[in-house]
Amino acid sequence: MARYVALAAEELGLTVRLAPARGLADAVGLLAECGRVVLTEKLPAATLRQACEAVGVPPSRILPHPECLEIVEDKLLQKAVFQRDGVPTVRALPLEGDGQRAVEEIGFPMAVKARLGSMGGAKTVRFARNPSELQALRPLWQGGGWMAEPFVPYMRELATVVYASPEGTGCFPTMETFQTQHVCDLVFPGRANAAPIALQAVRAVGGTGLFAVTLFENDGGEMLVDKIVPRPHGSGLHTLDWGGVSQFEQLVRMAMGLTPALPDGLPVCTASLYRREDPGDLRRALQAALRDPTVRVHWYGNDAPGGRVGHISTSGGPDLIDRAVSARERFNRAWSAG
Repeated sequence: MARYVALAAEELGLTVRLAPARGLADAVGLLAECGRVVLTEKLPAATLRQACEAVGVPPSRILPHPECLEIVEDKLLQKAVFQRDGVPTVRALPLEGDGQRAVEEIGFPMAVKARLGSMGGAKTVRFARNPSELQALRPLWQGGGWMAEPFVPYMRELATVVYASPEGTGCFPTMETFQTQHVCDLVFPGRANAAPIALQAVRAVGGTGLFAVTLFENDGGEMLVDKIVPRPHGSGLHTLDWGGVSQFEQLVRMAMGLTPALPDGLPVCTASLYRREDPGDLRRALQAALRDPTVRVHWYGNDAPGGRVGHISTSGGPDLIDRAVSARERFNRAWSAG
């Protein structure tokens, strides 16, 4: 994601420095050198406050602002703020002690989630169908930092990217996400409009910058906010190929105080590509996927986090999902060939 942000900034003629910030010293150095940081949620709000004070830089130069990040970085606090401001969501409680309060007030089936970090997967999300399964997970949550929510029986998972600044606020189109092991495997245009709820959620946390809001839609059509992620998101990768402003350029505009572009473009479907233990000839895989002229391939590289090495996109037409899936199948068959 950081690479795409850098590319978008360079297209606008801006000088970019990519550097990981692992602690206070790194943050202080970056602020002293650049004076402006676009945050990708890796540093706690308290560390950013200390860095700003050390360098004499106003916190407003960081996106999201530390005041917002203090809420967004903790999903339990997010849920509390959502409930306070009437944002449709589910109740969440800390998992602590013997877990009995969560059992009595949340019940089963129960989602057990890490409070910090936005990535999904077995490391941060588990499920318990009964007290025995919850106790089996106790070594995970008994040290603190975990929360319990009711499991939401949903019909669809949705996501939308929200941008918010004094120069303009709005949403990219709502996308439906099909998850595989908590990864956005397929992303395509949604049939619901989550924009009003997503904007309400970002306003509740005092958000300025770019945010992904993920939601569940139940069988009755009700949409419930799952979480806010304070950065570009896999559900917004379609904006690379839809012909309008990308989520990455929009973030650069937010950081520089520029007027945001109105998001508009063709319908796009993206399909993730995953790391393989036995990769074959990448050129042959590209040739197979790109037989369809509406297909584009984006390659992140084998060192990309999360197991994804790239994605395929298709645009326009009523069969864009089938075309994306077919292109990925062709790619994988050719890539695994001896």
